[in-house]
This record gives sequence, structure tokens and C-alpha cells, in this order.
Amino acid sequence: SKQPVINAEGNLEARGYFFPELMLLKSLGFELNKYPYALNETIRLMIRLFFPFILLIIVSLMTKNRDKLISDLFFIKMRTRVRGLGPDVDKEDIQASLKNPEKTKEILLFPDSHWEIYKWNKQDTVGFLISVFIVFVVIGSLFAVVKIF
Repeated sequence: SKQPVINAEGNLEARGYFFPELMLLKSLGFELNKYPYALNETIRLMIRLFFPFILLIIVSLMTKNRDKLISDLFFIKMRTRVRGLGPDVDKEDIQASLKNPEKTKEILLFPDSHWEIYKWNKQDTVGFLISVFIVFVVIGSLFAVVKIF
């Protein structure tokens, strides 16, 4: 931000924006005025990107799982794929998953961990590629409109 100035009453007055992440780094001993503006902005961006995840990890490590049964039932339901054949079929699929909960672990990327990351199947891959294609179409259309006008 801009350098502070002395106002009409003789008080020191700050100009510009207040960046708490940079103030934290300065209080930790970093001399930010020696770094270029772009590096300071990059540091601010990295802090804003990683801080929520670091906070989430710390909170998850400090809290305990209240009831394993409830969380297991929740994740079994979440691992059961929806086939789009109606609510009755979905209920049957969930009941089948509850009878054999180990079968639902087949779709996990890391089945022996607490990470609920699923393996991609053909439907996931096709959906992702269609989404990427649509993004390119939208950006390409915007680029074409800007170039024409």
C-alpha cells in the first residue's frame, strides 16, 4: 500500500488498503519492503489459498469423531452411485450397500485410509471432458466476439 502521510491535524495517516496477511508476515520479521510488489502479491495469494485448508486440517485433527456408526452410514450412502431410475431404485441400492458396506469401498482411491476420494469411471471422465469443452466454447465465443467488434 501507499506510504503514510501526516494529515492537517499533524497525525500520521495511512493510505491504501490494509492487508492483514502481510502485516502478520511483517510482525514475524519479514522485511516486505525489500521484495518487489509482485512477490508480495504472490505471497498474499498463497496465504489466502492455503490458509483455509491449513485451518481445516488443524480443526479436523483437534476434534474427534463423535459417532463412528453415523459417519459410516453417511459415507456408505455417499458412495452409492445414483443411477437416475427413481427414488425407489435408489432406496434399494442404498439398502444393498448397507448390507454389504465393504463393496462400497471398491470405488475409493485409498480404501484403507480416511480419505473419501473416489476413482473416476467412464461417466466421470466424459462429464469432465464435456465441461472442459463447454468452457473452451464459451471462452472461444467471447474471444471471437471481441475480435469481431
